[in-house]
Amino acid sequence: MDEQLLQERAKELIDIKRQIKKLLIKEKEMKGELLPLIKEYGAVNFDYGRVYYVASKGAETFSRKVVLQYLKEAYGEALADQVDRDCTKHNESKEILYITVNDL
Repeated sequence: MDEQLLQERAKELIDIKRQIKKLLIKEKEMKGELLPLIKEYGAVNFDYGRVYYVASKGAETFSRKVVLQYLKEAYGEALADQVDRDCTKHNESKEILYITVNDL
């Protein structure tokens, strides 16, 4: 792949990212608009999809340090050390391509 083709493909990728971002913003706006109506009137069902409301408290997350300290205090240092060893990542690092769009 030559440099000009690379430039063109990278530009195309940024354009796609820009379109996705605009669609996500529109989706968020529409969800905000529809939420009170769905809560009041209930789900809207189609053959191809559904729009509905669910209440959730969400999950609480804890840092690795807090979890290991809890395990150490509740179950002993041996288990905490074993979990620390077993949960340490030993696999290959991932290669990730990031896309930034400066005008959104």
